[in-house]
Amino acid sequence: MATPSEKHEIHCAKRYLEYTETPFYRAFRDRENPESFDSNYAVLKRMEEAEQSLAAVESYYEGLDVTPKFYSKPDSVTLEESRAFF
Repeated sequence: MATPSEKHEIHCAKRYLEYTETPFYRAFRDRENPESFDSNYAVLKRMEEAEQSLAAVESYYEGLDVTPKFYSKPDSVTLEESRAFF
């Protein structure tokens, strides 16, 4: 369970970045700064439908010349759990 501070961290970036979120993933992007590792990233929230989620994230960044980066956040799967997909 995420703490109030972690919940704030999870969602605070939505104030200044474009984002999309589903029950399976969350992705952020900054069209003005496509090279930024801190602004252009996604988290995989569940392993169910992981392949479809990864394809959707790649599509979300398509045309921006951005290679999606995946982070582990308090409400996401761990990077170790998702390693098989990368």
